[in-house]
Amino acid sequence: MKIDEKVLVIDANLTYVTGFLLLVEDERINLIDTWRIQRTVDLKQLVDAIKYKFKGQYDSVEVVRDRSEWFKSGLKWLFPEGLTIGVSIEGDHTIVGANSYGRIFNLKKYSVGITQSLDTTLTISALDFLVNWLKVVHREDDVNDLINYLGLRRQYPGLQMRGAEYDKVMLAVLRIILQEVHPGREVFGGGAKGFSKGAHRVLISGDMAREVEDYGELVLAVIDGLELEGIWEIYLDTNSLLCPVGYSTSTKKVELDEIGVVALGSVIVPTHGYKWGENLGAMIVDVGLSEDPIVELKSGEIVRLPLDKDVKGSISLNVKQNIDIPGYEGLDGISGGELGLIVDLRGQVMPDISDTKLYKKYYRHWKEALS
Repeated sequence: MKIDEKVLVIDANLTYVTGFLLLVEDERINLIDTWRIQRTVDLKQLVDAIKYKFKGQYDSVEVVRDRSEWFKSGLKWLFPEGLTIGVSIEGDHTIVGANSYGRIFNLKKYSVGITQSLDTTLTISALDFLVNWLKVVHREDDVNDLINYLGLRRQYPGLQMRGAEYDKVMLAVLRIILQEVHPGREVFGGGAKGFSKGAHRVLISGDMAREVEDYGELVLAVIDGLELEGIWEIYLDTNSLLCPVGYSTSTKKVELDEIGVVALGSVIVPTHGYKWGENLGAMIVDVGLSEDPIVELKSGEIVRLPLDKDVKGSISLNVKQNIDIPGYEGLDGISGGELGLIVDLRGQVMPDISDTKLYKKYYRHWKEALS
């Protein structure tokens, strides 16, 4: 690959065709520009249109073909160290896989998505969850309209409405998909102890990454949908670049924020069996200040501390017995992000969403903590 070469990478899913103009420099790779077209005509015509749009600006062209293979390569390239779970949610499918120092495992493609595959995504149990969820987030009067909106999205995949009510229904779809596709406790739960070296991360990519604007509620959906335990950094791939960057076999550096990969923050999810409301102890956070913040921990709460993405912090715990944080022992430091550091003290006892009155009470409290 040439130094200072401009590469046009074209990525096509069933909903959109997107061109990414990338600059390969001596020490790094940068995103110059991107252009997305709804897929309404023959794919070749759309590819030709993107080439024409960037005519004279690129030296070579790469077209994403096998999305699973490009997904694997992109995951390796973006996060070469530690344990990273990638979840790419498109209109007609979702790809999930894990990378640990170049070893890819638990890779699977699911027939669930946010437009064309909504009929397989919204099973009877999923629809029950969706209706209850809309009641929890105070959208009970909009249930029929929002379900009709999802039906229209299946028929017209490019349809996307902006507004709080549409954000809420897409958060429900995100939770449903994550519950369907998560690889299991061997990766997200207690089994993550086996990956003790380096940070643990979750990267949300694909068309879904462009949908949800409330970062706090998105992080809650990731924690609950994937049943996270331990310490995890959460990233959002706002340009859906995970598959396109899979063209590169380079070891060159990439600045994640410059290509639209947003660090939302780190979440600490201890496991415990204490009743909600009980005091669990305290956590000391060392981020280089003259006086370290001390956070009182109470079961059932969610606590957020501001922490910049460029700051590496550490924690020390003084807590009751039988409180475990998988992966804590092997961690060098904790990174921040848009939401900072989030401590989820809810433990294993969660109310059933079918009890919408009780769940609504708790969810409002958790959401306010992340606002």
